[in-house]
Amino acid sequence: MVSLGALAALAPAQQGSSLKTPLQIKYVARPAGMKWSKDHARAFFNTNIGSFKIMANDETPTEGTLDMVFHGTVLLSNLEPGSTLVLTGNVRKEIDDKEFKRQVFFGDGRITICGKFRSVQFFGKGLRAAFDGFGYARLYGEFDRNLETGFYWLEGTDPVAWSTGGSPLYIPAVGSVKPKVRIEGRGG
Repeated sequence: MVSLGALAALAPAQQGSSLKTPLQIKYVARPAGMKWSKDHARAFFNTNIGSFKIMANDETPTEGTLDMVFHGTVLLSNLEPGSTLVLTGNVRKEIDDKEFKRQVFFGDGRITICGKFRSVQFFGKGLRAAFDGFGYARLYGEFDRNLETGFYWLEGTDPVAWSTGGSPLYIPAVGSVKPKVRIEGRGG
């Protein structure tokens, strides 16, 4: 197992501004028959070394399109049937546990997921990611050679530095979605 310190030494020295450049999301067509059940927002998160987990709440699966370029390990849990998973570059499937519905991928390349899933967890370096959907993320940064931990932001907001103790990211932001109220009956 590689330590975080060893990965930090391997992480390329990059200008801090490159960590604030959003990944141009590579969309794949939404799977036929799959409907989104929640409001979506677009989030970006970049780090030279770190980890994140995007997950669902207890009631609703995470949904949308997650596109990420990276070097490291990705654990995908409970990808719903009909969802799309596209691997490019030197990314290979290491584990396919059908009993617990988990898949582990490792390598240097790109993963694009479109659909619904329980969670996606990443650990590695050189991450540039974009998520257009609904979910909750926890981001854990590590210091690179430039003492940067990475940045995350929702579309239309300024980048925020990842915390080494964990940064929460609600997608869409809490309070940004207006409830849809439907009044039945004729009233009084």
